[in-house]
Amino acid sequence: MSDVKNCHYISRFHTRPWEVGERDLVYFETGTVERHTSRTMFSREQLNTPEVEARLNRLVETPLGKIRAISRAVASSYRTARPTAQRSCS
Repeated sequence: MSDVKNCHYISRFHTRPWEVGERDLVYFETGTVERHTSRTMFSREQLNTPEVEARLNRLVETPLGKIRAISRAVASSYRTARPTAQRSCS
């Protein structure tokens, strides 16, 4: 079916903010704290064709990554600019 290995059915884009260490996700399930690698947690081998993987990357993951980068830059500049602006107004 596909030569693509390790297709994520939940994109790593969504789990990356919660990764710790070497791509581990720590989560609470059935009364215990679990730890599992994000490399395989929401993935399956040969789930998608190479075309589908490329399309998901182009239409979903790349645009969302750009939005996240812009929002981080705006938040960072706001945190540093706001105290400076408040001091100069007083």
